[in-house]
Amino acid sequence: MKRKIVKRKQIKKTSIQINYDSGKRLYEYANNGFKVKYGYDSNDNIISKKYILNGTEYTEVVNTFNKDDALTKVQIFGDLGVSYYYDNLGRLDYKSLNHVIPIFYEYLTNGKRTSLLINKIKIENDIYSYKYDKLTRCAS
Repeated sequence: MKRKIVKRKQIKKTSIQINYDSGKRLYEYANNGFKVKYGYDSNDNIISKKYILNGTEYTEVVNTFNKDDALTKVQIFGDLGVSYYYDNLGRLDYKSLNHVIPIFYEYLTNGKRTSLLINKIKIENDIYSYKYDKLTRCAS
């Protein structure tokens, strides 16, 4: 899809160039032969980032989203990817790198209410626990 660049911003005394598309979204970032080009879906989620150096594309990062606009997969180099899985409340349940090493998330309970605060993260046999102060700031 060809994009029309509607706004171009040149930062003084540097070679950084930032371009926006007609939706006022970042389309391209350029600096001394290095470029990052962004692609978006109809919900303005970033679905691709292309990394280019001196005219040669080195890699593309492709993001996939579910119907709730939650990130479900980040794919790099075509075969390396991180997958994200969510519970019925839309909280991250677990993620995995190429379905090999799952990382599980457990959330605090607050009586009968649900919480978005992470209680534990489990990576294979390692468990990382979190405690919060009264203002729900992570204390440890």
